[in-house]
Amino acid sequence: MLETIHEFAAEKLEEVDEGDGLPARELRRRHALYFLALAEEAEPHLQREEQAQWFNRLEWEHNNLHAAMEWAMTHGEEEVALRFGAALMTFWYNRYPAEGRWWLEGALRSRAGQPTLIRGRALHSAALALRKTREYAQARLLMEESLRIYQSLGDPTGIASSLHRLADLISESGAYEERPQAEELYQDALKRFGEAGDLPSMAKVLNSMGERARTDRDYARAIDFYEKSLALGHQVGDKQGIATTQTNLAYALYRCEEYGRAMAILREALGLFREVASAYSFGWALIACAGVMLAEGQPAKGARLIGLANRLSAPGGAPFDPVDQTDREEIEGAIKAALSDDEWQRSLSEGSAMSMDKAIEEVFG
Repeated sequence: MLETIHEFAAEKLEEVDEGDGLPARELRRRHALYFLALAEEAEPHLQREEQAQWFNRLEWEHNNLHAAMEWAMTHGEEEVALRFGAALMTFWYNRYPAEGRWWLEGALRSRAGQPTLIRGRALHSAALALRKTREYAQARLLMEESLRIYQSLGDPTGIASSLHRLADLISESGAYEERPQAEELYQDALKRFGEAGDLPSMAKVLNSMGERARTDRDYARAIDFYEKSLALGHQVGDKQGIATTQTNLAYALYRCEEYGRAMAILREALGLFREVASAYSFGWALIACAGVMLAEGQPAKGARLIGLANRLSAPGGAPFDPVDQTDREEIEGAIKAALSDDEWQRSLSEGSAMSMDKAIEEVFG
């Protein structure tokens, strides 16, 4: 019934859009402002304990959000378009990074050059979307512009967030000569967030520092950062963030051959990703599970998990982060080498047809 009502409302909105005059425009504007208010209300909840219901709410209203943003960008409502881009950053980054990039590029083109707080936030969001697709040079330019705007406006949260993400971009881009600068940026951001009492952001910086250490194959240091991040994450109840850091920790433990502990953590992470309906991240965690399955002498089961992971990660429109992609390629290569070609292809096919619940049964079985 609710889906039918949604479809009927969308049809009526399209009919109104075909008309002329102030009433039609005003109705569409009210529609856009209503869903902008929803996006801005949802934004802070997407990193808190209640995040699952808010992710689901935005997912349910996906088509309405599209219609509202498209109208704003094509009817001279540049400020509204930029506010959408800033508010939906977390939703896009975790669910639809390629889609987020497309909308943000359009919104930023429509209002180029105005150094407002909302433009700074939209630039920050666009840089994160480009980071997902590994376009580091362009992402860094946008993040640096965002930082300059935040600095000119004296926005402490924006400054700290941009410092954090600039460090990520330097670390992931392979600019090894700039690694000391990245370390300084991480420490600066962590200090600023600590002074502000911003626990969710502190947890994210510590997770990023763990990722850098894992890239350097300094697994003991990575584990230390991840555990500190998790301690803060549990305080604020950020289930998506907790599951993400747990999966990173599990990959580090896998490299240290602590398979039992890695699998225990992955089981919890899979449950959290399932709870917040993050299929892309669920698939990413399955790759680590597949590595443990191989280590335990079950390569066919590992290949089935990879088959499902491949299906779940495809809709996200973005590759895994570099350190995760390296682990993925090594795990897939080792499992493929442990099976015949027929066994590999059959297991991938079986896994691709599995449900997420069936995958959890495989992991817990």
